[in-house]
Amino acid sequence: MVFSIKHIFSLVSVLFLSASLTTSVSVPENFAKCLSDNSKLSIPIFTIYTNKSSSFTSILQSSAKNLRYLLPSVPKPEIIFTPLTEFQVQATVICARKLGIHVRVRSGGHDYEGVSYVSEIESPFIILDLARLRSISVDIRSSSAWVQAGATIGEVYYRIAEKSKVHGFPAGLCTTLGIGGHITGGAYGSMMRKFGLGADNVIDARIVDANGRILDRKAMGEDLLVRIMCLVDVTNSGRLTYKDRDTQKNL
Repeated sequence: MVFSIKHIFSLVSVLFLSASLTTSVSVPENFAKCLSDNSKLSIPIFTIYTNKSSSFTSILQSSAKNLRYLLPSVPKPEIIFTPLTEFQVQATVICARKLGIHVRVRSGGHDYEGVSYVSEIESPFIILDLARLRSISVDIRSSSAWVQAGATIGEVYYRIAEKSKVHGFPAGLCTTLGIGGHITGGAYGSMMRKFGLGADNVIDARIVDANGRILDRKAMGEDLLVRIMCLVDVTNSGRLTYKDRDTQKNL
C-alpha cells in the first residue's frame, strides 16, 4: 500500500525586491532588528549567521552541490537565517519586503544551479534556510502526515516505516533531498506510474505568501493550492509545511 503523506510546507514566496531601500553594510543590523520587532518570540542568536560569524561558511556550504557557486567571485548572502517556527518565516518575509532584500529559500539545498543559495542579479540577498523546520507527524489511522519543508525524503520514509510496514509515499530515491524543494518540483519517483507524482498527493499546505500571511488550504482556496503544486521549482519557492494524502492501495 502507498501512503500519501500530507505535507505541510509553508510557502515562502521568493521576493524579487528592489535593494534601493537598504545598503549592504546595514542589512544584518536592520534585518535582525526587524525580525525582533515582528516576531512573537525572541530570535535566538544561533539562528542568524552573518559573514562575520565563525560558522557562516560551513553553514553556507553545508548542502551545496555545485562547487562553482562557492568560488570567491560568486555573490554571498548578507545573512543566513535558520528559523525555528513558521512565525519566524513570516517575519522574514515581512522584513525582506520592508527592507528591500532579496530572499533565497533553501530546503535541502539539493540543486545544481545554486538557486537556493546564490543570487547573481538581485542584491543584497539573504538565505532563508529551513533546515531546522523538519518535524514529521505520521497518522496511520487517517492515512496522512504533516511534514515540514526542511525534512529530507529519507527522514519521511523512515518515520512512515516506524508506524507501518505497508505504507509509503511516492517520491524520489535520493534520501538527502529536502522534501520542500522536492515537492515543489513535482517529486518524481519510481512509483509515479501507479500513484502519480509526490505533488499529486499533497492535500494541504501551510504557506507564507508575499504579504506575510500564513495560509492553509481553506484560507488560500483550492485553486491556489493546485497552482502551487503545479509550480516548477525554478525559483526554489519554499513551503514550510505540506499535508499529503495517504493513499492506501495494493502495490
